[in-house]
Amino acid sequence: MAYELLNNIRIIELAEVWAGPTACSFMGDLGADVIKIESFPRNSPTRPLFSNDWRVSPVGDGPPYERAWAHLQANRNKRNIALDLKTSDGIDVFNKLVKTADIIIESFSAGTIDRLGIGWESLQKINDQASLISIPGWGVEGIYKGYVSFGTGFDCVTGHAIMRGHPGRKEEEVLGSTHSDATVAQALIFAVVTAMQSRKENKKGIYIDFSQVQQLTTQLVSLYSEWSLNKRELNRMGNENKFIVPHNSFPVLGEYNWVVIIAENDAQWNNLCQVLDKEEWSDLDHKWSSIPGRIQDRELVNAAIGEITKEMNGNELCALLQSKGVIASLVAEPADLLASDQLGFRNWFQSLDNQFLGTRIYPGLSWSIDNFESSLNKPYGTLGEDNHGILKELGFNEGEIASFEKR
Repeated sequence: MAYELLNNIRIIELAEVWAGPTACSFMGDLGADVIKIESFPRNSPTRPLFSNDWRVSPVGDGPPYERAWAHLQANRNKRNIALDLKTSDGIDVFNKLVKTADIIIESFSAGTIDRLGIGWESLQKINDQASLISIPGWGVEGIYKGYVSFGTGFDCVTGHAIMRGHPGRKEEEVLGSTHSDATVAQALIFAVVTAMQSRKENKKGIYIDFSQVQQLTTQLVSLYSEWSLNKRELNRMGNENKFIVPHNSFPVLGEYNWVVIIAENDAQWNNLCQVLDKEEWSDLDHKWSSIPGRIQDRELVNAAIGEITKEMNGNELCALLQSKGVIASLVAEPADLLASDQLGFRNWFQSLDNQFLGTRIYPGLSWSIDNFESSLNKPYGTLGEDNHGILKELGFNEGEIASFEKR
């Protein structure tokens, strides 16, 4: 369901893995003409070459790199061309694309595009109206210039990992997080719109040095402010909240089934007690009737609630709590989302045809926009799927295209 808000904007994507490709998919969702350049013969990290790779679907036919979920999820609403940028022919095609581009986004390690001869100065000579956004993990300049890292690495170096996880667990037991892959993708949309606005005012493109590490730090204000202002490190809280009890997940009937329950104030606590048939917990002479009392007895409160919920049906409990104004939700497995009434009401899931996997269900857009018509999504492009059409647009004749294909 792509919109037309970014119609007539062409984005050339030289990005791999998750953050950059997801951002470009978002902009394809909004109507931009995104042309994804994939390296050939080198494979993208999200295009595994062997069927026994855990990311490859066991169903369907065709090559493994066309059946990998990691690639499918982040590459819809794009056109695909495969180029070898280490050859003069590949660079020639790339330069012709640059002449037509509004934005180029690249996620190579710092210095790579300069070594390929397609850095900022070179691009400006070809098209001074195009903007370049470089998103290496550590930024373009600095003592870590050229270092390669991914989301789990950023999670550690920014301090995000140290503040996550359950109290008492060792740092190395904290599960890896790719939080930055989501936040960088959204921030990149802002960067693109900023570049287009700057061109509108100044009549030329700009260069944006976009550090993924620095972008992640904008999500960690409490961590840094606590240290800079108070010289305090935040304690790990797990599922808890320092000022709210209960604020945790609790067992319900079934194997490994859980619900999240939160009572932010006394009114929600009173209703929770009513649902659990423990109204005496909300009596004024009971210690737990007040927020300070519940905070002081956090572990006892959690244990008492868990003893009751473990005998209850999760769906029924959540529905009853929500009807009483208590914050509650099932801890869902991925497959459970397919049965979500809310996502179903919003028509979030889509069925799209896939050349190698048949008709598959895909996640929909992150938004809906009033007063704008939407069209069906284009599923991810196969490797080099649009080579012929794009080369024709760039002025290459059939003989030249055939010659490229033979090589």
